[in-house]
Amino acid sequence: MGAVEENDAFAGAILIGSLVRGEGDSLSDVDLVVVAKPGAWVAAWAARHELSSDSLYCWDRLEPGFPDLGAHRWFTPDLIKVECPITTPRGGFHLRGPFAVVAGEENLAEEIERLPALTPEEIAQYVHERAAAGKLDEAERLYGDLKNVLRGNPGS
Repeated sequence: MGAVEENDAFAGAILIGSLVRGEGDSLSDVDLVVVAKPGAWVAAWAARHELSSDSLYCWDRLEPGFPDLGAHRWFTPDLIKVECPITTPRGGFHLRGPFAVVAGEENLAEEIERLPALTPEEIAQYVHERAAAGKLDEAERLYGDLKNVLRGNPGS
């Protein structure tokens, strides 16, 4: 977490998703929320490539209507997909389910709104809707197809 800890715009990072729930496998994404210090979102967003400096491929998505929230995503050299929303504590991101603060102060998540965890079906529906609306990067879509084939679920 050196890139987070070394940049003054970042307050810390929170691990979420299957890895925190203990459900991850060798094909699981890394879901990491990077929290910018209040008033430093623009600087944090500008520094996002420090987080993915050794990536094979990266892409971004800014969230319309949320000026302090964007998603930076990348593939590591080992073909692990990292999902990395960058937000301020009140930037519009919601924590769902268990989480672990992996960089920054232990109370980092206190100001981030919490919502009930999504079910696996709700997550699959969300991904399906994003794909149907053309909101998936082509590499992300192909990576999802590859994971489905490797997990024995072709056509999912």
